[in-house]
Amino acid sequence: MPLPAAVQKPAVLNSIAAGSRTLAWAVGTENLSGTARPLLLSWDGQRWIKDAVPGNPRSGEFVYVSSSTPETAWALGYVGSGAANVVVRWRAHAWAEVTLPGNLRYQTVYSVAAGTGRTAWLYGYTDARGYLLERWSGSRWQTIKVPYGLGGDVADMVATGSDDVWLKDSTAQGNSVIARYNAGGWTSIPPMSGGVTFISAFLPASPRSVWLTGALCTAAQPEQGCTASKPLIAQWNGSAWDRVVFPKGAALITSISAGRDAQPQWAGVSASGTRQALPYAHFDGQIWSVETAGAAVRGVVATSTLVAAIPGTNATWAATDSQTSESAPGVAGIAVNPGR
Repeated sequence: MPLPAAVQKPAVLNSIAAGSRTLAWAVGTENLSGTARPLLLSWDGQRWIKDAVPGNPRSGEFVYVSSSTPETAWALGYVGSGAANVVVRWRAHAWAEVTLPGNLRYQTVYSVAAGTGRTAWLYGYTDARGYLLERWSGSRWQTIKVPYGLGGDVADMVATGSDDVWLKDSTAQGNSVIARYNAGGWTSIPPMSGGVTFISAFLPASPRSVWLTGALCTAAQPEQGCTASKPLIAQWNGSAWDRVVFPKGAALITSISAGRDAQPQWAGVSASGTRQALPYAHFDGQIWSVETAGAAVRGVVATSTLVAAIPGTNATWAATDSQTSESAPGVAGIAVNPGR
């Protein structure tokens, strides 16, 4: 699907989410060749629409959007000359800015997650109190201290209940780790062995089954960091990591989404090549395989896809990007798989 005509190109989509078949959202930035401006899009069941950004900021971007209910979404952005945090919420067919909790005002907000009901979550860092998790109850913010040993640039959170949220964090060694806050208590899944793991996204299929996507570092140099890696999809089965696979034809597994049964169905893929069609990884319940969609395009140097499930269905949205030059922005788009 093409982006709305009102979007000023070149543009990029950083995140996509769905509440139902008739409501979805994508966020990013537009006019990358000039003064990049934050971009908010919504799907009304028939077409994608460019939405008004609260406050009409002249510069910035939105980096993440999340939804756990049919008609509500939360998005996180950084806008203005000082790249100030801004959180907006979709209500009554429009975006409205949300007042940040006092602890995170003028501080750093890393991630946002929409919870069930009217709840939502923010993760950030404060100069005075360190890393904090903030829970929106529907009427006020509740501050939750992050335990010692956790604390990093969290880029992904997944809320699975009104008082239950999973997040991707990092250890002092640079290894990604998945942690869970549930009704007042913290638990975490140990990092995978065999090298430093970079987690791009994860999917809690159940409390004892968590899937992750990303890359596994296979070679490193002291001053250069990771110099070689393999794309990664893995499953935590409740006691150990299992089903670690490296789908061929991919450089990085960017995202993961579930089908109607809450089990993984599609994963987004980042790949490189001179005639690369848009890549996806598909799970048939036993194995993962890389599939492509759309025609191959001459001169493309890199492509990537980000997937988002449409709740209660086997349908899936994707934000896509095709880059024709290493020095120029890619061509952003949106795709849909209607499922079965």
